[in-house]
Amino acid sequence: MKVSIIVPTYNRIDQLRRCVDSLNSLRYSNNDHEICVVNDGSSDGTRRFLNEQASTVSNLRVIHQENQGVAAARNAGIDATTGEYVFSTDDDCIVPPDWIQQHLDRHEQYDVDGVNGQQWPIETNIVEAFKIAIYWQEHEESHMLNDPDSVVGATTNNLSYRREVFETVGGFDTSLRRGSDPEHSKRVLESGFTILK
Repeated sequence: MKVSIIVPTYNRIDQLRRCVDSLNSLRYSNNDHEICVVNDGSSDGTRRFLNEQASTVSNLRVIHQENQGVAAARNAGIDATTGEYVFSTDDDCIVPPDWIQQHLDRHEQYDVDGVNGQQWPIETNIVEAFKIAIYWQEHEESHMLNDPDSVVGATTNNLSYRREVFETVGGFDTSLRRGSDPEHSKRVLESGFTILK
């Protein structure tokens, strides 16, 4: 398997539906990627929705677990999958159809261990759109994260790593209810791996 996509979810079925729809629309062979949604103890119909989806989507794997937090959910997905690359997004995100290829192209072009893509809000007003446009105009060039002590870390809403990163560094810190992604990226950088942001 080339790519494993991990999506943790907890009581956000409406957002999850849109996320899963976008993942099912990826332009990448179903034989070469798997989608693993980890239901972290939801009580809003998520279990039923995911079981229905898994019965019709050949490359969708579902894990149901007691609520343990997003870090534990991500780790469960990583442990249950086999892809050479581990992709991560959140249940309230919509990915573009060429999402996988965009990441793989950057891994190859820059010879990096991780790629952290841009994030755009689904719904925004003109003021927010202007702020985003200004930000990306100033930061349009990709750059390497190389300072483990920087406040800027990799975020898991649009992230891919080579699996060897997790084999070396380990998973996300389950003692952290929030902030497990920047803490993890700090360990990734301290271990000598590279991340393109």
